[in-house]
Amino acid sequence: MFIDCLAYVCKRCWDFLVRELTGTQPPAYHPTPITIGPELLGELFG
Repeated sequence: MFIDCLAYVCKRCWDFLVRELTGTQPPAYHPTPITIGPELLGELFG
């Protein structure tokens, strides 16, 4: 599911912007995955 990949996609976008706009390498970090409970999923898709 795409929601599981959201942290990765966000990091890749920021890394791209840092490289292209500042010309430097982005910092090495690993974002924590976004946890979505069943209640929120019910609100989103219910």
